[in-house]
Amino acid sequence: MNTQKSTIKFVIKYGIMLLTAFIFVFYASATTSPFIDFKRIDSYMFLIMGRGWSKGLIPYVDLFDQKGPAIFFINMLGFWLTGNKYGVFLLQILFMFASECLIYFMFRRVYSDKIALAMASLGIFTFLWNYENGNMNEEYANPFLIASFLCLTKWLDEKDNDKIDHNPWYAFVYGITFGFCLMSRVTNAIGVCMAILLILIYLIYNKRFINIFHNAVAFILGALCIVTPFALYFAVKGATYDFWYGTILFNLHYATQGKTGLVMLLKSAIGQIGSYALMAIGIMHIARKKYFDGVLFSSIGIVTELLMLNIKNYKHYYMIIFPYLPVAFYELKKIMDDKDISINKAGNVIRKLALVVLIGLSLITVARTGKEVLEINKLYDEYPSSIEAQQYAQEISFTSQIPEEERTSVLCYGLMPGVYFDLNIDPPCKYFVLQEWMGKFTNDFAGKVVEEVEDKKPEYIVCNYSEGMIIEKIINESYRVIANENIVRDKNEGKLVLYKRNH
Repeated sequence: MNTQKSTIKFVIKYGIMLLTAFIFVFYASATTSPFIDFKRIDSYMFLIMGRGWSKGLIPYVDLFDQKGPAIFFINMLGFWLTGNKYGVFLLQILFMFASECLIYFMFRRVYSDKIALAMASLGIFTFLWNYENGNMNEEYANPFLIASFLCLTKWLDEKDNDKIDHNPWYAFVYGITFGFCLMSRVTNAIGVCMAILLILIYLIYNKRFINIFHNAVAFILGALCIVTPFALYFAVKGATYDFWYGTILFNLHYATQGKTGLVMLLKSAIGQIGSYALMAIGIMHIARKKYFDGVLFSSIGIVTELLMLNIKNYKHYYMIIFPYLPVAFYELKKIMDDKDISINKAGNVIRKLALVVLIGLSLITVARTGKEVLEINKLYDEYPSSIEAQQYAQEISFTSQIPEEERTSVLCYGLMPGVYFDLNIDPPCKYFVLQEWMGKFTNDFAGKVVEEVEDKKPEYIVCNYSEGMIIEKIINESYRVIANENIVRDKNEGKLVLYKRNH
């Protein structure tokens, strides 16, 4: 009887988390959900890369985007599962469910089981703040990041009980996380990397050199578990350089091209509240004379904000701060429950301060999430009549002039990537989208775009025309205009041009 009750409770508990994961992705992932269909650039680039990979094309060789292969692999798995983007939708639910479970595992150490379940199930909706319509690198990195912080907080608890050695299995998890981030966007691992550095310093200070060696081996093995399969795959395909160029080398140029700036960073401060919460917790720990914990949490918050200050201001980049929130709620509850600090006046002040911060953080979280829901609802209502939607519809209509049986060699140049997707066109060139944008970062890349078009000789080029384009010389010499029209509601008075290759 007790076993049956336990089974029912288990099913209900995890069923609730799976249901809320489904609700979140169904509502928020507007590029993959059956609920609404946005044609945002990044997600559709990944969908096309995944679809192409599922058909046997090789990322970086046949199709290019300047991301690591992990997100292409996830999108490929989605197409392998269902043959369409809804397979990706299902995988997103599983990743969100994994995030919930890990948060629940953390919270149940300090909260009651029911409260931990409620906080984990509802807490993922704070992800709305920086979700940007879903299917982004950071979304898939979050379960790995949360798992790492689950291990980190566990070790800090063990350290408080005089168990100084760091469990190598935790380092193995850090390695897996770093490997995944390296294979997607390496900067996503900034918080974990900062924690690893400080753990290393702590172990050196305490002369735990054998433990350091064991952890180093575990970390490397964890990273290799993720990196090795990709490295071997691309090596077998003769694409090792292409793989590392798209994953790392191109992004070194990209990273130097833009910064957020302090004013812009402060304007988006609420979306980064996890960083500031960790800084506040760090100060409280220092006041409690738990100097290592204080420096650790403060440093994670500070280096994350420094990173955000020095990269482009894309909202989804802030998603990696999401795991800091459950850590903050966990640490604040620990401070409040610490009986050792309630026996003197200063300790009691810190305990009350933790309660104030916990309440304040909860109110801000609820208010910001509610505001985001209202903004998303407004966006969904307005999208069908938006400039973006109208221009996309025009691109579809304009490209549809090409007879369906002749769409085997169509390059969309400067168009939304969804055009390939909705018209079932397989890109004939590996640089299939954002060609002018990518070409700005290096002259070398611009040359690659030209070489690719010259080599593949697409039969049609559907072009969002701008004077002085990278491929203008090729177009003038080898193509003729079939049709053109002005872009609707375009303040730059641009035009769409359909070219066909001369024979």
